[in-house]
Amino acid sequence: MEASSDLQPMAAYEAQGIFFPDQQRVLRPVAKLHFNDTPWLPGEEGMPLCHGRIPRELALRCGVPTTRHRALVKGKIRGLELAPWASEFGAREELTVRLQNILREYSSSSRDVLKELLQNADDAGASLIHFVWDRRHHPTQRIISEEWGGLQGPALCVYNDKALTQEDIEGIQRLGVGGKGGRQDKTGKYGLGFNAVFHLTDCPAFMTGDSALGVFDPHLRYVPTASEQYPGSMFSVNRDFKKTFPDVYATFLPDLFNLSQGVLFRLPLRTAEGAVGSRVCQRVIHEEDLEEMQEALAQEAESLVLFLRHLRTVVFSEITEGKAQPRELLRVETEMEEGSLALRRTFQERLSQMAASSSEEATPVRVVYTMKVSHGRSRPPTSWGVVWQAGVDDAAKKESPDPERLPYGAVAACLDAVRPGRAFCTLPLPLETGLPVHINGNFSVDSARRNLRKEDGGSRNTAWNGFLMQRLLAPLYCRLLDWLRKKLGETLASSTSLSLPCFPQPPLAWDSEPQASGSCDWLNLRTRQVSKPAWPTRGFPRTSSGPRLRTTVLNKLAKGADRKREKTAQNRDAEKQINQGTKGHEEKKFLNYLCTNAGSLENKEEEGELLICEHKCNLVGITETWWDGLHDWIVKMNGYTPI
Repeated sequence: MEASSDLQPMAAYEAQGIFFPDQQRVLRPVAKLHFNDTPWLPGEEGMPLCHGRIPRELALRCGVPTTRHRALVKGKIRGLELAPWASEFGAREELTVRLQNILREYSSSSRDVLKELLQNADDAGASLIHFVWDRRHHPTQRIISEEWGGLQGPALCVYNDKALTQEDIEGIQRLGVGGKGGRQDKTGKYGLGFNAVFHLTDCPAFMTGDSALGVFDPHLRYVPTASEQYPGSMFSVNRDFKKTFPDVYATFLPDLFNLSQGVLFRLPLRTAEGAVGSRVCQRVIHEEDLEEMQEALAQEAESLVLFLRHLRTVVFSEITEGKAQPRELLRVETEMEEGSLALRRTFQERLSQMAASSSEEATPVRVVYTMKVSHGRSRPPTSWGVVWQAGVDDAAKKESPDPERLPYGAVAACLDAVRPGRAFCTLPLPLETGLPVHINGNFSVDSARRNLRKEDGGSRNTAWNGFLMQRLLAPLYCRLLDWLRKKLGETLASSTSLSLPCFPQPPLAWDSEPQASGSCDWLNLRTRQVSKPAWPTRGFPRTSSGPRLRTTVLNKLAKGADRKREKTAQNRDAEKQINQGTKGHEEKKFLNYLCTNAGSLENKEEEGELLICEHKCNLVGITETWWDGLHDWIVKMNGYTPI
């Protein structure tokens, strides 16, 4: 008997009168038979099978179900009968068109896919993420369907040591929403950003807890149980599943990872053949794309892990054809002393509590710690000072454009070398701040989380970003500098110059005057130092959005301060502390100064007074961008005399 591969399936009424012989050569209605396409399994008692000489194509055309399909249906999770998972699985939208639109918003570069996977793992609370470039071609005999054989080739496997929760599984199915569930402390959380993996594959799958297999199949091609309503399936990975589809189970690397304590995502890389038939993405994935991902991790190791809240280890390995064990290519680790680790852990717990409750009632919490980032390749680890804060004080809360939203962020300074400052939303954004430190905040960013929202003035999103900059991150920068000053102790107090990279020396073009703007710009914060032989100085942050104070002006102000400076109790205590710090050296005095452009001093008197008092400034120099001769603003503070 011959069958043509292009024959169309019969309607149910057409097949009613058709009989096929079973394996005992007894004619039976096709509806009573099964086609055996799992010959490696023992036969099920009471289930008649088609005669072995009947072609598979003919059996399928006549509506004969297969034993493979029967096994899948039996293993498919339905409600709470088999496992505590969702009753059905798959993104609930028209996927092929919708995914194309989503992918247009996300960069197709491998480094951006890497960032999304890092973000999701960190949001899920994983401490380890391991990327495995599996170059092998796995067996294709005992698999879910004939078409599944195209997924048994090279793949990117990503293991996290944190199993998915029910919330994660629900969120990963919702396009454009995600699974954050309104949690403000989650940036990605297996939602919209996870769809970036479709740049690499047409059929992502994951195995979590060694108990459930979830498969996305937007083309309804690889999983027989997928439907237009649910373009994917989730299967209970029990003993029967592992025995029925051992070649599928082996591709999730159970011999390498403890799947019961984590989740492994498998992304079969899109081949040239697959790209031709893909309605999601026609991009062919080459070896160069995975090499680019590895190189991105190596080059940006520090910035990628600096502000992650849970991940501490990132590994990239490969398994070549014919090998069973992976070869580690790169390892990035953050190292923290037990005390610093405990501080960060406590802060994260508090942040989670604040995010889950009303931010209006939250009391600000802050933590400062040091950490090291090591990334091999014969480069020494780098040390960082990091300060985090969640929430703001009551005065700042009144200015928030979104009172229901919890402000949190961090500032980090490299203690070993100069690092150009960048802006972060947990992971780096393509924005340089001009600062010698990195700044991180829960900014309002675009849908792809690649840039700050750029909207017209008056937008709540734009106002929120400005609020974070002015009321959270600028004060945090000051606190970081103060913490570094205290941490250095005698070394800093006995030196007339500051050697930390985050305290740059004054540029040669000290007298240059940049174009003035109308407001204080925290992105242009600078640290400056002016030396005076009889009275060395130590600087604090300064904004340079208006005309810079010239060296001669500062020296003149310093001389005036020598003559008129009042010896308040606060100043005497500060001098006493400094003199104690220089014990054993030639006695020196230091002048703490703050110089800034106010850009509307009338609206910033209270803020300026708080900053001056906090840092015990001996000398304050202020320029005013908006001065037009129509105002006569006079700033008065207890303990300070106008010069």
